[in-house]
Amino acid sequence: MLKQSLPGRARYACGIGVVGLMAACGSVAVWAAQPANVVARSAGAPRIRGDIALRIDGGAEHRLTILTPPDVEFAVADGADADRWEVRGTASLRDDGTIELQTIVRHGDAVAGEPRLITPDGISAALQVEDATSKLDASFVLSRANASAVTPQAAASPTATEDLSFRTMQPPRYPLAAVKAHQQGRVVLQVHVDESGTPRAAQVAESVPAEAAQVFSAASIAAAMQWRYNPATVNGKPAPGDVAVPIDYRLVDD
Repeated sequence: MLKQSLPGRARYACGIGVVGLMAACGSVAVWAAQPANVVARSAGAPRIRGDIALRIDGGAEHRLTILTPPDVEFAVADGADADRWEVRGTASLRDDGTIELQTIVRHGDAVAGEPRLITPDGISAALQVEDATSKLDASFVLSRANASAVTPQAAASPTATEDLSFRTMQPPRYPLAAVKAHQQGRVVLQVHVDESGTPRAAQVAESVPAEAAQVFSAASIAAAMQWRYNPATVNGKPAPGDVAVPIDYRLVDD
């Protein structure tokens, strides 16, 4: 397994990008042939299922399902280029049985809002975010799920693959706090890809150790949602599919 050098204090700024690049490139061989729905999940680990519908400017509704550990970032997106809307969220289980969702909603490169929802288990909740040029309507049905569950799209979709050039050009950033704390680990993302190779949803499917999900999910999701992928094919034609994307975060002292 490829390891990276721990940057000294004077080299944090440039070292983080190098670490992320080496981490991404070092994990290629172990995942390339695996569909996302065979990713192992820790026995008994709680998950939150999100059935999500996105609609841009009153157009067609696009539905996605995510399965995420509590307090771990996920992302869903719709649209393309400057019209692309992306929702990055973290869902938490509350003591009263409700589920809290914290989100950051982006339109293109700009943050359009940071709405927060608290909803009963299994009950639909809606949010609307708009800026000067566009509007996103989204609905969320959040519910508790068991660790062995898989998303409907992963269960039904053929396998996509990753275009590795995007890892090289846009590597995940090793979180500075994790570098300082000497934290390491692996996260495996499940990424849903449309027929054009654009990512539409990403969530953490596995992490080793378990706490790596919270430490590294944001950096991993942010990178994976910028990449492009090789879409799956059905009868020789591009089709939506899912891919498992592992990212290793490793440090070695100089």
